[in-house]
Amino acid sequence: MSTKITNANQFTDAKNTTSLVVVKCSTSWCGPCKKIAPLYESLPSKYPGVRFYNLDIEQVDFEAASEVQSVPTFLMIKGNWRGKIVGADMAALENAIVSHK
Repeated sequence: MSTKITNANQFTDAKNTTSLVVVKCSTSWCGPCKKIAPLYESLPSKYPGVRFYNLDIEQVDFEAASEVQSVPTFLMIKGNWRGKIVGADMAALENAIVSHK
């Protein structure tokens, strides 16, 4: 199961790790976000070494939300590496996870 991020401190804590971090940025009204949500929630059991988070960009106002122009967007962070998958493309997301975990 993923963890909900509701403030900047939680986002900072989430990205300050040596593990791969994936943050799903979405909104409550987004159809593709809702469609991909169950698949995204299945990923922590499939990739136990990766940390998964959810961020509603309309409920926060900090760095992560400013990086999002379209939803869903998946921010990927591991050390100094940052990646971004835009859209509900589960294959692209899983390929990025496998490549960087």
